[in-house]
Order: sequence, then C-alpha cells, then structure tokens
Amino acid sequence: ADAALRKAAADLAAQWSADASRLFDGDPAARPFRALADATTTWIARRSELRPWSVFAESEARARACGAGVAADRLRRGDAVPATVRAAFERAFLEAWLDQAFDAHAEFRGFVGAAVDRDAGKFREADRAWIAAGGAAVAVSAAAARPRLDAAVAAASEAGLVLAEARKKRRHLPVRRLFERIPNLLPRLKPCLLMSPLSTARFLPPQGTPFDLVVFDEASQITPADAIGALARAKQAIVVGDSKQLPPTAFFEPGEGEDDDARGEETSRDLESLLDEMVAARTPSLMLRWHYRSRDEALIAFSNDRYYAGRLLTFPGPGGGGDLGVSLRRTAGVFERSGARINRAEAEAVAAEVVARLTDPARRSRSIGVVTFNRPQQLLIEDLLDAAREAHPEIEPYFTDAAPEPVFVKNLENVQGDERDVMLFSIAYGPDAAGRTTMNFGPLNRQGGERRLNVAVTRARERLIVFTSMPRDAIDLSRTGALGAAHLKAFLRYAEDGPGVLAETSAVIGGTTVGAFESEIAEALRARGRAVETGVGRSDYRVDAAVRAAAPPHRCVLGVETDGKAWRSGATVRDRERLRRAALEGLGWRTTRVWSADWRADREGVLRRLEREIAEAEAAPERPAPPGANASVAPGAVSARAEPAPALEVRAAGDSAPAARVAAAPASASAAKPRPPAGGDPEAFYAPSETQRLADAYAAAALAEAPVRRESVGRRVAAAWGLTAAGAKAKRRLEEIADVVVRRGALVERGAFLWAPGVDPEAWDAVRPPAPGEEPRDVDEVPTEELAAAMRRTLAASVAMAEDDLFRAAASALGWRRLTPRVRDACAAALAWCEARGRAKRTPGGAIALP
Repeated sequence: ADAALRKAAADLAAQWSADASRLFDGDPAARPFRALADATTTWIARRSELRPWSVFAESEARARACGAGVAADRLRRGDAVPATVRAAFERAFLEAWLDQAFDAHAEFRGFVGAAVDRDAGKFREADRAWIAAGGAAVAVSAAAARPRLDAAVAAASEAGLVLAEARKKRRHLPVRRLFERIPNLLPRLKPCLLMSPLSTARFLPPQGTPFDLVVFDEASQITPADAIGALARAKQAIVVGDSKQLPPTAFFEPGEGEDDDARGEETSRDLESLLDEMVAARTPSLMLRWHYRSRDEALIAFSNDRYYAGRLLTFPGPGGGGDLGVSLRRTAGVFERSGARINRAEAEAVAAEVVARLTDPARRSRSIGVVTFNRPQQLLIEDLLDAAREAHPEIEPYFTDAAPEPVFVKNLENVQGDERDVMLFSIAYGPDAAGRTTMNFGPLNRQGGERRLNVAVTRARERLIVFTSMPRDAIDLSRTGALGAAHLKAFLRYAEDGPGVLAETSAVIGGTTVGAFESEIAEALRARGRAVETGVGRSDYRVDAAVRAAAPPHRCVLGVETDGKAWRSGATVRDRERLRRAALEGLGWRTTRVWSADWRADREGVLRRLEREIAEAEAAPERPAPPGANASVAPGAVSARAEPAPALEVRAAGDSAPAARVAAAPASASAAKPRPPAGGDPEAFYAPSETQRLADAYAAAALAEAPVRRESVGRRVAAAWGLTAAGAKAKRRLEEIADVVVRRGALVERGAFLWAPGVDPEAWDAVRPPAPGEEPRDVDEVPTEELAAAMRRTLAASVAMAEDDLFRAAASALGWRRLTPRVRDACAAALAWCEARGRAKRTPGGAIALP
C-alpha cells in the first residue's frame, strides 16, 4: 500500500510539472490541485503520524459527543497540553456538579461558615453542661436513695445497727460481719465501692446481693486468681488494661546459678493476667485510642510506633521550644557490675537535676519523678536526694504531702500507673571499670522485657530526660536476641536524635491527612508571605495547616482546620467540634476553621479573615502552659489572683461626656488599709453640684477594695468629706451616690457586695489576708466567694480535710484566729456554695476534698 501511494503521488507530480505554467500562472481553477499536491506531499512526509491522528480524531469525536467539546477545542488551539487536560476536565466537571448540587439543596445554598461556627460553639457549651449535669444527676439519684438515719430508726433494723456501730467507741463489728448484716442498706448507702481484689475477698460476703457492674483497672497487673472473687460478685464486668505494659509479677530471691546481674537483688517471674485471659477468650474489645497525657507528641511517639502500631491518636503541640519533649544526657559513669550494681556518676547527675529544678522559681512548679532500671540505683538516688534535702531545706515541701505530686524515685517494677510533669530516667547499665559493656540489662532481657521499657518511657506529661553512660553504639544486637535490648538501643537513638529517626525505621507512622483543599489554602497563605506547614502532627490526626511566626522560636501562631479528611475522620460531633479543639487549646494552640463552601464562594474574603486572625494571634501574648502539678506548693503563703477589670466611666446624671475614668484595680494579695478617697467640703456634701465628685470618689474607693459592701465604701467617702458620723441624711445621700455609680455601670451589685464590672463572682479565686499590723476584716465584710476560694486553695494543697480542720485553715488564711459561731456559719455557707457548684465534695470517709 505504501509503494502504490508513492507511485500515484509521483505520477501526479509529473503530470502537474508538465503543465507548470498553467498551475503557477494564477489560474483560479488550478488552486485546488496545488493544495492537493501540498497535502499529498505532507502526508508522505508525515505518514508516521497518520495513525495517532486517526486515534485522536476518533477520541475527539467521542469527547464532543459526551459534552467535552471545550476541552477538545483547547487542545486544537494549543491552549492546553495533554498532561493537564484530564485534571482540567475533572475540575470543570466537578465544579459543574457542585453548581448543580448547590442549586438542588437549600442547605448548600444557605451555608454560612460563621453561622455554623456559632452553632458549634453553642454545642460545645451545651455538651459540657450536659456532662456536668449528668454527674450531678447521678449524685442526686444516689443521695435520693440514701435513707435518713435519725433517732426514729428502729434499733432492730439494718439502719439501727449502723447507728449503733457509729456510736460505739470500741469493740466494733468486723467490716465483713457488718456488711453481712446490712445487705439491703449497703447498696443504698454506698452504691459504688472502690476496692482492691484482696479487699473484695476480705470484706464482701460471697452470698451478698451481686453488683450490677465490676470494673477492673490496670487489669494487665491482676492475676485471674485475684480477680475471680470480684467477678463472682457482679452481673457483668468491664476489664480495662494495656497488654503492652507490665504483667503481674511474682518476686523471689535469686537462687544458685544466677548471673552477676541478677545476684544481690530481687528477681521476678511474669504471670498470666486477667487481661490476657479476656483476650484469649475473645471477649468483645475496644481500643481507647485518644492519648491525653503527653503535652508533646515526642513523649509518646516511640511507644506509639513500637508498641501500638501507630494506632494511638495524639495531638501536636504548637512548638516554639519550651521545656518539653525527650532528650538524652550522657555521663562519664561506670556501672559497678559485680559489686553494688550502681552507676554513681549517673545517680549524681539525676539528683543534681532534681535539685536544680526545685531551686529554680521558673521550673519548680513542675512535678518530678525518677525511674531506674534496678533497685540498687533507685536506693542510691534516694540517698543522694535525702542529703540534698538537708543541704537545701527549701526543697523539702516538694518531697512531702504538702505537694500534690511529691517527688518519687521508683524502679521499673513499681512505676506503672504513676506520672509526673518531668520524668528522669536513669539507665545505670553501661561500661564497667574495664570499659566492657555486657548485653545483660536485667529485666529487659527477659521475655516481655520490652513492656517494662514501654512503661518507663511513658510516665512524663511534659519532659523526659534520659541519663546514660553507654556510648552510642554500645548495645550490640549480634550478642543478644532480647527484644527488650533491641528496643532500648532504638529508644536511646530516638532520645538522642529526635523523632525524625522513626521515619527511617517505621512502617506504621500515620499517613498525612492533607488533601488538595488544605494544600490550596496553604499555598494561598504562602503567596501572601506566610510560613505555613501542612499536616502538622505524628499520628493519624494532624492539624491541616499551621502558620508559624516569622521570628524565632517559630511557634505556630494559628492552626487552620478545614472540613477535609481530618475533620471527616471524627466519629462523632463531640470528637469533631469539642474534644479535638479542647485538646489542641490545652496544648497552647489558637485555632480557626475554613469551610470548603466558604472558600469556594469567597476565597478572598476567607483569606482576609485568616490574615486578620493571624495578626491578632501574633499580637496576643503566648498562651501560657497550664500550671504544673506543684504550682500551689509554697515557698510562701496562699497567693491571690484576680483578673483586672476594664477601665470604667462614671457619669453624673444628665452629663453626656465622661466625667472621670477610673481603672479597676486587681485584687491584692494582702488587704492593706485602703487609701482614703480624695475628699471635699462637708458643706457641699449634699449639693447637686457635688454629685459627680462624690460618684468618682465612691467608684474609686469601691474598686480599690471590690468586692466590698456599700456601707464600708460609704463610711470611707463620708470620712473623706469630713463627716465623722453618718446620720440618716448622710446615709440616704450615700445610697443615692451608690445608685448613681451602679446605674452608670461603674460597679455591679450582686447580693450584698459591689463588684468591679467584668469580674465573674463564680470564678473569683482571690484570697486577701490582712496586711502586717492590720486587723482582719469583719466576717460580714468577706464575700462567700472569697471564703470559698480560701477553702479551695487549702484543699488543693492538703488534698482532703475534715470539715472543722478545713474551716480553721480557711479562717486562718483570712486572719481570723478563732472559729467563732459567726465564722463557723460563714464557713458553712461557703462550703455549701462550693458543694452546690461541684467545687468541693465529701469523701466516703466524710472528709472534704476537691472534686
């Protein structure tokens, strides 16, 4: 066919050449022949393109038949290249589909992101209120079921027996006997019992009324034999535990044949747990994936990767430095392998770090824990800290019950369940005096030893510092097959090099959730000069986009969430709209949301809003981290805090311009004698022209002491105007002035007290003891909210107290030396105020504690 085509073309060309003058003399009739000749010549030269062109023409015809003529035209004109046509067509198709969807659904047409955000805010408030109300409802229900035990109770009844036992001074019935004799009253008095498996077996008769539910916590450390008694006393059970943490352990003394590393300390044997039995029985199970403890993902990232297959849902922090995360410190220590089995240099470095933190005002509020691999290292660090406490008496409160979370030193076998803000981990094992490092790491070498490492490295909320004397490559895995040793090697590298090393070895790190929508927002912000990072985080949940500050430490000033993949992955509205946001804000994030419908409808408007929010976030002070667990430990007395109120304007009746601007002073930690207000002429005290000056003085005096009673302020104002005693007329005048000030908004009257505007009495937490040399305020001069704050502060430091002891401590904080009937009544009212709002509770033993 190709040869025939060539011959036909040649013959035609020869014919045209013979009559060239006719073809090229401009005869109009010859033009088609010339065009045909040119086309034929082109076909011959480009015959290899004939088949692809035919295929294109066929595809073009199909595309036009399907409505894609615009794309075909763009290709023919050269406005588009084939590589982009598919994406362009898909975008055009999806935009057309979206247009149709928005036209068809009123919900889409009327979507306004700001309105949805307002609704989400209402949901968050309602959800919190619902949960709080649920707890209160349970308490009310339990209280309603409790019978009244008074003198009218029959002596022979179960209630009578309880009353008789309560009146005894000695020879009480054993608890088990008592429970046996009050089977109907016990569940009404105590519908919930918190007991260990051993206490359950000791105190609850097996033939008693079964409980509706038994809940086992830390079930990985409970043997089936210990659990069977509680299981037999309940209709159903919930077993909570972590199979990647410590199993039950039986301790025994080492026998003959033990190696040097085990000799001289207790060793143990791991036992089967209740949790193991439940897993083996294939009972229905649910993994609790949300991880809340760590304020930095680096604290849990290693365990999430090695032990939980990346399934834990963790939340990133906004970055920017701070005392957070994991770090490693090498010491020039020697492990005394065949002797005391300690590493003295390492222990001294740990003790020095504890002392340095507790003597640093900026860091001592963070609670501290120490964990070691073996008991001898634990005892050595305890001895060093005992000596440090004698040398530094100011750190003593942090080791006692005065601290909500005292410093502890524990070893791997007994640290499970504990946590602290800062954890110091002493490895101890390392080179001996000869420079030789054996591959025996005590309990880590046993089967399941890696679970002990998991426990040790996940106790910190904010900071984990690892102390080791081992060189970087000291652990030789060719000399040991212990999984625990392999994990220790990997963890030490992780602590030294950072979480980035997980990307080199992990096959389970969560994938990014960033899609085209999130990327488009990030690119638009980058085009405006912003530093934007997408997919911030190390687990399945990540912040879609984070805008970082331009200056060091490059903290994320604003997190941008969308309704993209991350948002859709939330299983419930509570997850999407409240819990995630609460977790991020608790870590210091400021967040906003961009809805795809808003972005599509008004991209520039959304960008302007983001720019405004970024500017506001940059100008706002950095959100402080929540106070450490030991923030309330003194070195000092009870402190007082109150939010300052905004500036106030006081206007005289009939005036249109501000007559004076008075700044509301924050509550002081001490109630120094108030400065007398600027006064005036006693003759002018009642003159209408003096009303403005009186109102200004009244507001200034009240704001200096607020919350304060009217009559207290009135006495000071009257004295400033030279009135030594305020008679009935003066009192009426002062009431008139107080009404003016309250009506104008300079003060807010709630009950018997005047408060600064913007101050919420429900949130008041200031305690104002008398200044040195001054008499304390009268009981009537202290609002219930302040006395309640004194109680809460006392409980925060003391954990729980008997009612009388609590009353005395709160009274002492306000300068009252004796618990007079008036003081006792005021304290009782304040305690009732706290209990009614869920801010204090009575323990089963009758003590008062924070909820």
